[in-house]
Amino acid sequence: MAEQQGPALPGTVGFVGLGRMGEPMVRRLAAAGVTVRGHDAVPRPALADAVTLVDEAADVASGAPVVILMLPDSNVVDAVVRDAGLLDALAPGTVLVDMSSSEPLRTRSLAVEVAARGAVLVDAPVSGGVGGATAGT
Repeated sequence: MAEQQGPALPGTVGFVGLGRMGEPMVRRLAAAGVTVRGHDAVPRPALADAVTLVDEAADVASGAPVVILMLPDSNVVDAVVRDAGLLDALAPGTVLVDMSSSEPLRTRSLAVEVAARGAVLVDAPVSGGVGGATAGT
């Protein structure tokens, strides 16, 4: 019997939000062989071994077919996506995955704007806290 494999991982992933939840997530992506371009409002030099750190949030989108947001709330999502230029940096076909603790109506509104750019927004809230992120569960 042939061994089943999961979907192929993208070669590069952009990731915004490298704090308590984001750090273990990007470390797991890097361990799986994914190149991660990461940004956080707070410098995270300890992640330089696993992530290519970039100075601006919009820079994570360069060459990344998938961009993940792991941010505290909709206000921060708006600040990153709209105000910091991430929306303008998304190439057509990019999948923007919002794992933040976002308000559903605001996420839906943002999805319309993302779609207008030829990209797609996926609302993917997480559970399990830092322990779950660290364990990869």
